[in-house]
Parts: sequence; C-alpha cells; structure tokens
Amino acid sequence: HNFKLTEASGRSWVVKIANVAENGDALDFQAALLRPLAEHATAFPLTHMLPTLSGDKLGHCVGNDGQRHFMRVVSWLPGYPFAKGLRTTESFGQLGQILGRMTMALQSFGHPAAHRLFDWDLTQSGRSRNRLRFIADPRRREILEYFLDRFETGILPALRRTRAQVIHGDANEYNLLVD
Repeated sequence: HNFKLTEASGRSWVVKIANVAENGDALDFQAALLRPLAEHATAFPLTHMLPTLSGDKLGHCVGNDGQRHFMRVVSWLPGYPFAKGLRTTESFGQLGQILGRMTMALQSFGHPAAHRLFDWDLTQSGRSRNRLRFIADPRRREILEYFLDRFETGILPALRRTRAQVIHGDANEYNLLVD
C-alpha cells in the first residue's frame, strides 16, 4: 500500500507499506540503490528516503491481520506517468540519456540482494520452463521450448562471460514521471 502524506508546510511524502511476503533484503537493496544515484546523478530528480527515528532505512508496522510489514517513507515527486506525457523523439532521447546516466552511476554499486532468483533477470530465463505446462497449445509450447533451448545453449554461455552490473530494469512508461 502507498499513501501520500502532506505536511502543513506543503512538503509531501509517500509511505510505502510492503506486502508481508516481501523480502527485507530486497527492500534494503532498493533503498541502498538510491544512494549512488543521488551521489552521482544530480541531473534528474529522485526520491530520497526518510530514515526511521532510529536511523534505519526500513521501519515496520503491523497490519489489521496482526502481521508485521516492512515500510519506508520516501519523498514525493510531482508529475505524471511518462505514458501520459507528450512522447516525442526528443522525450525518448532525454529518457535514454537519463537511463544512461543512472547506469553509469551504478557501475560500482553492489549489494548481496542483487544476486537472487528474479524473473526479470535475463540470465534466468530458463526458469520459465516450469511454466510451459500452462500453455495448452502444444505447437506454441514447442516454439517456446525451441527458443529457450537456443538461449540456454547459444546465448547464455556467452552472456555469462560478459560484464554485468545492477541497472534500473523496470523503467517502463508507468514507472517514470515527467512534468
């Protein structure tokens, strides 16, 4: 759950309460990721986290069901989703430049939770094999198996020999704000 809070001064924050199943290490990774971006990529606005009273990045709250949830407070950024903005060659170019600067800022960033089972990690595409049984059409399933086989035998070995780093891998049109 996300809630917007506005102080009497007009400054706004977002309280983000994580699903009870959310991994604390993954949330710590997300919080830690903001630090190098803020230090090296000052050309674009980012949220910043408000620490807890004890100085921690993550706090806790108890839900109505009595379960403990991780929570954090981040600054509010005004704007609207990129998908609802004027999408021009120039705006896509600016987006590419920003994502490039973010990638450069994260070159030396590491975190233990960056190495985890994660469906969006291209090197873990083979994990989707266990879901092929949900595809009823045998021909479609066969096509997917063919491409998974090609990926695992031809591409993945070469990919594992290349340099890799943490990136912002979820820069989609509804996860980016514009003004």
